[in-house]
Amino acid sequence: MRGFLPDQTRISQVHLRTARLERLLDFYTGVLGLSESPLPGTQAILSPMPNEPGLLVLSEDRNASPRPPRATGLYHFALRYSNRNDLAQAYRRIVNAGYPIAGASDHGVSEAIYLSDPDGNGVELYADRWIGFLPYGGSGRGNPLLPEPSGTTIGLPGADRAEGTGQPNSESP
Repeated sequence: MRGFLPDQTRISQVHLRTARLERLLDFYTGVLGLSESPLPGTQAILSPMPNEPGLLVLSEDRNASPRPPRATGLYHFALRYSNRNDLAQAYRRIVNAGYPIAGASDHGVSEAIYLSDPDGNGVELYADRWIGFLPYGGSGRGNPLLPEPSGTTIGLPGADRAEGTGQPNSESP
């Protein structure tokens, strides 16, 4: 059954408000490796590579209060990487920065890493699986509609060497 939206449908930008812009810029540029293009005032736009469309707009509002845990609002946004090698490079950058990872999952159709930015906004980094490799064997393992067994980990190739750009696609989030 086909969904209601065309396959090309993408969210163009995520806009986050913060009380401390520099802290978020350090995370998104230093830990995740996004490129910053300053905007007028206390705003910045972030993209995977210089001169590419912006994925994330950060605005500073010194009066912004932190969202209480378990409150309504944005749960997380996702940045899609072109392949597992690029996702592995992002993982390596996070580990090398000593930044905490909240979790990881093999959804069958994609693999994902979850973390929170310094303001507590959830960030998912993921790579889709090649359509020829969808492990829906007779056991159901890998079926995104069934829970993964506890202790499932993602073996990311390239996490121990430099290959790929390690940057999300410009068409994320």
